[in-house]
Amino acid sequence: MRDFKPCPFAAFLVCILSATHLGGQQFDPRERFEVPDRVRLSEHVLWSLMKNQVLPSYPAEAQNKGIQGAVVLILYVEKDGRVSNVGVVSGDPLLTASSVQAAKRLRFRSYYLDDEAVPTEGQISYLYAIVPGKGTTVILARSGTFKSMNPLQQPH
Repeated sequence: MRDFKPCPFAAFLVCILSATHLGGQQFDPRERFEVPDRVRLSEHVLWSLMKNQVLPSYPAEAQNKGIQGAVVLILYVEKDGRVSNVGVVSGDPLLTASSVQAAKRLRFRSYYLDDEAVPTEGQISYLYAIVPGKGTTVILARSGTFKSMNPLQQPH
């Protein structure tokens, strides 16, 4: 059995033939870049564009069962700032329906990319809490609120 040793000339020839084959193709960098249907916005940018804050009512069944916590939603916002669709990322099912209804009533200023209004998407959160002796509360919360604030504590 003979030992196989690659021939440097053969490898060079293969490279030249491959390059010649690809040489006829020219790529325009703009052709490889696909513009997304929607621009994904950070929570901070989405908040800065928000024109109104609509809060859901606390569902009676959830309140009676002592259910509280965060509902995280993804909003699909059209060029004109209207929410066209809402998806649930997380949250108790007893709290999500009222959150979705409220989120559909939110309005945003248009987001511009290259001087043109574009559809966007981003996440918001509603925080539901039962405060002993005080009743219930729902806030439109920023994600940092969950780490820094216990809704059951009163501010000092």
